[in-house]
Amino acid sequence: MNVSSRTIRLKPSSGSDNGKESPKQEPEPGYVGFANLPNQVHRKSVKRDRIHQTVEIETNTVEIEEKGIRLRLTVVDTPGFADAVITNYVDEQYEAYLQDESGLNRRHIVDNRVHCCLYFVCPHGHGLKPIDIAFMKILHTKVNIVPVIAKADCLTKFEMQRLKRKASIPFAVIGSNSVAEIRGKQVRVRQYPWGVAEVENPDHCDFIMLRNITHMQDLKDVTQEVHYENYRAERLSRTEQGAPSPRRSIENMKRKSTAHDPSKLRRMQEMLAQMQKEMAKQKAAGAE
Repeated sequence: MNVSSRTIRLKPSSGSDNGKESPKQEPEPGYVGFANLPNQVHRKSVKRDRIHQTVEIETNTVEIEEKGIRLRLTVVDTPGFADAVITNYVDEQYEAYLQDESGLNRRHIVDNRVHCCLYFVCPHGHGLKPIDIAFMKILHTKVNIVPVIAKADCLTKFEMQRLKRKASIPFAVIGSNSVAEIRGKQVRVRQYPWGVAEVENPDHCDFIMLRNITHMQDLKDVTQEVHYENYRAERLSRTEQGAPSPRRSIENMKRKSTAHDPSKLRRMQEMLAQMQKEMAKQKAAGAE
């Protein structure tokens, strides 16, 4: 995606036809767009520079502390083409977790598995495109998918309801980093000549419901008990059938390289001889 960074300046309207309060706000620079959604999930603003076009998988980790609770959030931004890149990334995280789980030190395992995939649906058109359906069919067996209608503020209420019916009721969200005072509270808004769209107002968008569902433990439970177990069973079945694992292949390559290197063999023989001499000396000293 290629979204330019721009400065948002909200000016109080001189007159209001519908009797709504005009937001009072100072000019605040910020990026506005659906790619900014992860920055507002936890009511925190994450300052970033110009957002460039996504051409490869980018991982951003942010540690947030609110009311004494520390949260480590990892947001993975993926390129918007094909499914092979994303499925390979999800499988790599499962493989890394499986290797750590099979190791000796299982007490401190870092869980980098993908627990939720926010799939943004284009608001223009007549529902899901064939490529969207094909992509979600491939990915839904590996990760929890939450469809999201991007830029929902450009749709009318009737258009949004119709798109939700065709796209299996996705969440319609609005993104904004601009904060204004409305009804005595500081809220995130997007202002237009016809009025104000509030990010955290359920009547304007589904951002509150989206934030609540991403905080649910069910996403992690389904990842652990369904998606990861399916990958683990498939992975172990491939190993039993003789397909080499990545780690075992690396060990075999190291073993072959050692076997064909005479200098390494000589060093190993010298080390073994030295160890045997030391053991003989210790045994003789103990006998005396």
